[in-house]
Amino acid sequence: SLAGQRQRAQALVDTRTAELRAREQQLAAAEQRWSFALDSSGDGVWDWDMQTDTVYFSSTWKRMLGYDDAEVGDGVGEWEERIHPMDRSVSLEALQQHLLGVTEFYRCEPRMRRQDGSWCWVLARGKVVERLADGQPSRVIGTYSDITWRKAAELELARAHGQLHGLLDAATQVSIIATDVDGLILTFNVGAERMLGYTAQEMIGRRTPECLHRRDEVEARQIELTRRYGRP
Repeated sequence: SLAGQRQRAQALVDTRTAELRAREQQLAAAEQRWSFALDSSGDGVWDWDMQTDTVYFSSTWKRMLGYDDAEVGDGVGEWEERIHPMDRSVSLEALQQHLLGVTEFYRCEPRMRRQDGSWCWVLARGKVVERLADGQPSRVIGTYSDITWRKAAELELARAHGQLHGLLDAATQVSIIATDVDGLILTFNVGAERMLGYTAQEMIGRRTPECLHRRDEVEARQIELTRRYGRP
């Protein structure tokens, strides 16, 4: 009887061991696919174990900032100390809001210091993937994407937009009104305010030509254009 019990127990142990090994192999394969997908996308990966307060930074994450694997440790400070001073409080607050459960994801766009001292803009994203029994977060995984090119384009566009508005507002003797393709007023300069008596605040967002022209004149113009182009 005892021998039979031992045999059954050993068989159960063997079965459980085989199941665990199969599960480990599945997890390893899934991790390889996950890592390959992220590396192929060009995103750097970070994995924060809050129990040990250590962070895994992927090779792509390190290369993004100009470092080799051995040049970056696994402490939280490796990330925090490289954030631009003007962006640090915003980044930490966004992370704290997610850890508290206020936001579904952590998302921020800070500047990070490269090894050569220059700065690059990154899109930082993350999510709590494990919690303790009391609900406290214990593990966070996220990615970093280099968005320096996008930020440069946004800044250039903002500069050009500012210059354009400066020119439009300087043209005080000329009425300049810009709309989108549906006729929604986007720009109403100082000249338009002086000529027509409306303020930009009350006109931007309204639809033209109805709000600025006689309906019969608009209809006459529509008939003329229909005849010219052979379509409504």
